[in-house]
Formats: sequence, C-alpha cells, structure tokens
Amino acid sequence: MPRITIDGGHGGSDPGAVHPSGHPREIDYSHPAAVELSVLLRNRGHDVVLTPAVNLTVNEVMRSGARARWANEHMSGPGDLFVSIHCNASESHLATGSEVWYCSQSALAADLAFALALDEPRRNRGAKRSNGLSVLTDTRMAAVLLELGFIDREPEWIQKHWFKQMEAVVPVIESWLAL
Repeated sequence: MPRITIDGGHGGSDPGAVHPSGHPREIDYSHPAAVELSVLLRNRGHDVVLTPAVNLTVNEVMRSGARARWANEHMSGPGDLFVSIHCNASESHLATGSEVWYCSQSALAADLAFALALDEPRRNRGAKRSNGLSVLTDTRMAAVLLELGFIDREPEWIQKHWFKQMEAVVPVIESWLAL
C-alpha cells in the first residue's frame, strides 16, 4: 500500500506567512489542515504519516530539505505521495485563491487545484511547476504543495473553508493512488 506523507508547512520558530495585522499566521491553518487530512485519509484505510514539523516546539525549526530527507527515509515504495500544506501571501496583499505547486506530477496537481477551489472557478489559481522548492524536488516520490489561500488577504475565507478543502482533496488523492 502506498504511503502518504503529509507535511504541515512551517512550524516551530517559523510561523510562515503572517497577516499584516500579525495574526493569523500560516501555521494556524497549515498544521490543523495537515492533521485533519491525515485523519480523513487514515479513516479511509490509507497508510499516512505526518512529518515531525507538526510537533515542533517554538524553539525548533525543520527546513524544507530536512522534511524531504525525512519523507525519503520513511518511504514505503515507489507509489508513495508527499503532500505539503501551506497558505500563500503576496507583496501587494491583493491576491486571492488557491494553487498547487508540483515538480513532476502535473495531472495530480491540476486535479488538486480544482478541488481546493471548491467549485469556485475564480479561486482556482491553477497548478504551477516549480523546480526551486526542495520539498518537491528532493523527495523521491510524487510531491505536491497545496496553497489553501492568501493569509494576508483572505484569512476569513481560509478559516471558513480549510476543512472543506481537505475533504475535497481526499477523493483526488485516492483516485491518483488507484492509478
């Protein structure tokens, strides 16, 4: 059975992106979403592990390269999947919507991008290729990075919908694993 490794972006001494007011922070959503996605998938019989990032203390940090190495050390086989969950931010504080970053699984990323948008086409910023994110390039399995929305512009939307987004990505992950 393929293993799904779920990573809550940032954590410990690294809060990730922060709303201009100072609250909320990216980890206020990325970590609960990672834990919830793991519960939803486990409840459906999947082999799921969380990276240690979700349990970091305020004085600890786990860089993305270390997350990729940890995932590689805990692989079960070639069909494994790595999912990192984040919230976005923009310099202009005007951007909205969700997107999915990928290195080599564009079809999966595109399907996940549609799922995260929750049937609101304007929210779908699409699937975007990145060769510069080590959680995508350094993992030896299929890997995607989910951006739930823009913490600096739409924290209320993220707060209201992150759970629905996790529910929506479960069938997409299951369909991909069944291939």
